[in-house]
This record gives sequence, structure tokens and C-alpha cells, in this order.
Amino acid sequence: MIAFQGPEDIEFWRPHEIASIMPEFRNWWRGVRSDGRVAHRPTPPPSGPYVPHAGGFVNSRFLVEQDGRWRDPADFLLPGGPIPDSPPEPESPVVAGLGLRADQVCALHKVEYKQDVIWSTDEGEILWPNIKLQDAAHLVPDLVLFKAGKYINRRRLASVRHVDRDRCFYCLDNGREFKTTPRTPVRERLGLTSTARLEPSMNGRFEVYQLRDWPIDLFKASKEFLRSHFKTPDQLIGHLIWQRFRDRQAGIFKRWGDTYRDFWYCVLSPVLYRAGFLEPSEILREVSLEPKRGKQSPSERLFRRTFHIMLYFVQTWRFFDFHEFGFKDLQPENFTVGKLRPEVVLVTEKDDCLEYAKKLVKEFGVSHYHLGGQPSVLRSEYVAERLLKVLKTIRVIAYVDYDAGGHVIGQAAADQLADRGVEVTRVDFLLREECFSEEEKRLHSHPCKMGSAAHRTKVRRWLERGGGLNGQARGIFASYVEPYARVRGLFLDCLNR
Repeated sequence: MIAFQGPEDIEFWRPHEIASIMPEFRNWWRGVRSDGRVAHRPTPPPSGPYVPHAGGFVNSRFLVEQDGRWRDPADFLLPGGPIPDSPPEPESPVVAGLGLRADQVCALHKVEYKQDVIWSTDEGEILWPNIKLQDAAHLVPDLVLFKAGKYINRRRLASVRHVDRDRCFYCLDNGREFKTTPRTPVRERLGLTSTARLEPSMNGRFEVYQLRDWPIDLFKASKEFLRSHFKTPDQLIGHLIWQRFRDRQAGIFKRWGDTYRDFWYCVLSPVLYRAGFLEPSEILREVSLEPKRGKQSPSERLFRRTFHIMLYFVQTWRFFDFHEFGFKDLQPENFTVGKLRPEVVLVTEKDDCLEYAKKLVKEFGVSHYHLGGQPSVLRSEYVAERLLKVLKTIRVIAYVDYDAGGHVIGQAAADQLADRGVEVTRVDFLLREECFSEEEKRLHSHPCKMGSAAHRTKVRRWLERGGGLNGQARGIFASYVEPYARVRGLFLDCLNR
């Protein structure tokens, strides 16, 4: 039996029922069973009755020739060419004294307090008296010790269903289940390191989204197909993102938009509507990532989910980057490489700081990265790409509000650049408490946002790093610091630190 990562459980397939096993993404292999079921495994398959073809393995008995190519039972098209016949499955031997084939045996267990055993078979339970459990088990080599007094037939094992840290079920192909804990030795006896996933695992791909390739264009898929395969809008969004990325890897470049909004209107909203996750009135409704008060519309909620799912794939799991995905930075002018000191990157958040920032850039020849709001992973990727063409090491000076939010934004921008391969030697903040007079603290300071647990955590961490005004959770907006000569002096102070 060969283990595969199925949509819900670890599955076990008989080698002779496998139609194709092909390499897919980052060493994971896609398996297609003779009935069209699709599952994956993280390592090449062990030797079996299939034959090599197109970098993978196939069983010609389950392939159909179509226009010079081969189609497997899941409708994936494989390269054409001759394929040798795979050997037939040998007949299972008859168990001596039982009168049944070994593959008709499901389990074997000892009768309590007696030297008797009971065979669980397709023909019912059969009692054998006066025989040791181990002696009976030796008659069927595929029996594996499940626990004291019980064996199961690995050739009849269909799946392992992990429930929680205390429960899992070993399920046979006839529907019978055997309950145990995930840590029992039977796991190792079956070659598993976990009952929840195959190792080395790819949790971000298989746990929630169950990302896989499809033999059809999901954008053109029928309502029936979408509704039968995707139970949640998040899962469908994830698969549309995944298919676009995988198509581009294969050199297939569709006109699916190069921004979040274009991708939403061109692809996501019409497919989500067809799948029943959006009403007709929501398809063309205005969507935005800008902060908005009040209740979100269904389309806006799913548009924002698209943004978070994309970041999950890009930033958390590193399946691809925005360049590979085909998204572009719509405002490349918001970053300039310095002509004299490109290794110094001045980071600004708000437009009302741009006038002074541009003067600093012109006078000192430093690089300038204007965020225009929250740091964007997409934009930082392109900024890092441009920086790495001229240098590898930078230092960041963040010209942002003096408060917990400004500190988080400045540090996040630096972290995003570092995350994309730029070495950040240090991060300085232009504004510090000692910059402000007591009168400014009294007239211009504002309380930090404390409305949520996340806000309170940010403020606490900022105060622990020396932020705040006179020990209080208060800050001052950067726009209050003027004139330019004062900002220039603070900038020189940062340069000389």
C-alpha cells in the first residue's frame, strides 16, 4: 500500500490501482487512482507495477489516448508516446487452513482469556481454537500488529483519520474502523511519522485549502463542477490563485489582471457568483482595501479575504512572490534610489511628510520609500528587487508619526525589505521623545489607540522599547514637527548615530 495525502485523511492506495503519479510542486507528487481520485505524496513513490513516463509513472491499463496524448482517469493530459504494459496484479495466495485468500482477511484478534483467535474476513468472522495469535498472524504476511491482541491487514487499510491529539481511526476499505491514539506504535509500523499528515509536510497547502492542480480552467468551470468541489469561498479563491500561479509556472499567461482589483473583477467575482458565493448585484460592486467604517458588503468581505489569502501564500508559506504571480506595483514612483547614499533608505508613511522628505532626498542623495499608508508586501518586493540591483546592505530611517502605530509601520517596512533579501543593518526613527518640548507634548500629543487587544499589545511593546511621552501612552503626529531646518537637524542626527 502506498500512502497519499488525501483531501481529509492520509489515504492508502494499492499500487495496482494507481493510474499515474506525476511530479507537481516542490517535490510533491500528484497521484491519480483508477477511479479518478486525486491525492498527493511528498516523496517519489516506491517501486511498483507502474512504468516510467514523462518524468513520472503510469499504468497504461488506465490511460486513454486522446489527440496524440494520454488522458488519465482524472482527465489530466500527459505527453504522448509509447508506454509499455504494466504487469497485472498477482492473485492473493490462499491462507492455509482458512480457505480464503489473504486479501479477504481484514483483521485478526485474540479471544480474551483463551488461546483462540478470530479471523475477521469478507465472509464473516471465523473462530480458530487452540492456536497462538502470533502463529496465526504468520500465515498472512500483510498483517500488522495494531495493539496487544489485535492485527489488521495493511492491504485492506484505506485511510487514517486524525481527529485530535487523543483520537485517530484506522479505516479499512469495507468501512470498519479501529480507534486508537495518534502515538501508538502502529503508526511507525505502517511507515508514518504522523497520523495527521505525510512528512515532510506542506501544511499551508493541504490543511485548509487543499491546493491542487486541475485538468480544466476553473474560470470556465460549470456551476455544477464548482459547487461540487468547493465548499467555501475561501477554498475557491485559494484555488483560483493557485491555478494562476501554476499556469504561469508552466508558461501559460492568461489575461487575469495585474492588480488585486483587476484580478477580482476579471476572475474572482464572476467565478464566485457562478459557484453561489455572490449574488448578481455583488459582481461589479465597488471594492477597496482602504479602511472603511460600517458593515462590509459580501463582495468587499471576499475581496479582503483574497488579500489575506494571497499574503498567506506569499508571506507565510513562500509558495511564490508577486512577481511570479504577475502582480505589478502600481506606484513605482513611490520609491527612488538615492544618487549619493543609496544605502540610506528614508521611509515615510503620510503624504503630509512628503515635502520635507523630498528636500532631504535632494540634499543628501538618499533613497526614499514612501508607503502612503500601511506597508505593502507587494510594493516592498519590488523595492527590494530594485535595491538589490545596486547594493545588498541598507539602513532605514523612518520618518513616521511618533506613536505606537508609526513605530509598527516603520519597523514593518524594514522587515519586509529584509524578508526579501535586503540586509538591514539598523532602523532609526527620526522622531523621538527628546525631540519634543513640554509645550509640544501638552498642545499636540494624542492618546494612542487602545480600542482592541491588538492595539493594546502594540502600545505596550512600544512603551517597553522606550516610546511614549513622560511614561504615558501618548504620541505626536510627524506633521507637527517643523520647519524643515528642524527636520533636517533630526535627520543629520540619525545619520551620525
